Amino acid sequence: MLIADIIVVLLIGVGIGWVARAPGADWVSKSSYDELQSNYDSAKAELDSALAKIEKLTKTKKVGLILATGGLGDKSFNDLSMAGVQRAKDELRIEFDYVEPKAIARAGTMRTIPKIYRN
Repeated sequence: MLIADIIVVLLIGVGIGWVARAPGADWVSKSSYDELQSNYDSAKAELDSALAKIEKLTKTKKVGLILATGGLGDKSFNDLSMAGVQRAKDELRIEFDYVEPKAIARAGTMRTIPKIYRN
């Protein structure tokens, strides 16, 4: 019976030693783990923010161009404006549309200009 008790005590001792063993080289302290987790969470938040900004900056912009009454082919303001928008389309990947008015709408325009700016 004494031998059986010794074997039981040895087995219990081995079990306790196995469960309560000292941390090895692959173990990390709780404070180190918490610090690493905090750093990871901060880096992930910064990355998500940066990705959102990149997506916003690379989103296609829409541009509208209102030409003067001379229209395209005037070899002046309208043609230069159209060339600039075409260049922006090629280099900056914008979408654009333009309007070429046929007549001056002076009466309608004058109503929209505040009185302080009229001569």
